[in-house]
Amino acid sequence: MESRDYQNNQSENQPGELSLFDTITGVFISPSQTFETLKGMNKKQLWIIPFVFIIILGILSTYLFNNDNELTSESKTMQKEYLQKMISNIEKKEKSNEIPSEQAAKIKEDLQKNIDNATGETGYIGIHVANIIYILFLSLVIFILMKILKGQITYINIINTIVLSMLILALGDLINVAVSILLGFNTNVGLNIFLKPPLVPLYTSVFFGAIDLFDVWFLIVLSIGVSKLANVKIQPVVITLFVVRIIIALILSFTVLIPEIMFG
Repeated sequence: MESRDYQNNQSENQPGELSLFDTITGVFISPSQTFETLKGMNKKQLWIIPFVFIIILGILSTYLFNNDNELTSESKTMQKEYLQKMISNIEKKEKSNEIPSEQAAKIKEDLQKNIDNATGETGYIGIHVANIIYILFLSLVIFILMKILKGQITYINIINTIVLSMLILALGDLINVAVSILLGFNTNVGLNIFLKPPLVPLYTSVFFGAIDLFDVWFLIVLSIGVSKLANVKIQPVVITLFVVRIIIALILSFTVLIPEIMFG
């Protein structure tokens, strides 16, 4: 009898497995405790349902964006200006005999078709493909980092941690669209609200548009999750992930300079 009571008391004192709801909410309100508990659990495919939620939130965000005339009109104008700038630079190259007339005519024709077909809308599939690429890229970065730091974490737990943390980004995208609709222009919850052309160059605006408060929140939670599951210090994880994110933002901002680089 005493032995049975002792066993019952022991089971009550041991942390139980988190439900899916507790896991998802815990990522937002108590990530350290949540990932600490997940470390002792054996849920290999934990990422599946959270990823479905990310897809649903992504579809909702895209739908709201595409059905707002002000946002799609702004995006369409930016697309056309970008392509028109490429055409203008090609014409300069053609006049200076740097590009053969036939080649220039073909390039301009293709660009003009893109201008005519520009809608300013965001593709429903593209955002999910981008998410998958981002997950795989981050998992590779973290996997290499864990090898360096000798962290004890499986690859599937890296995926679990990334996808759970990306719920923050998915919610952030929805809130960013809502803020953009309220303000009447495409922006996010960050410095991008204030740093817009013509106040700053377009590439500067794109850079800060790629890093908002939800990105910072996501990277911090992801760093906590990796450090807890792998039993490593959080500092090198945080630094590495933030450096990687800044590099990605720089690459995205660099894309607006392509017309000058290719045809300038």
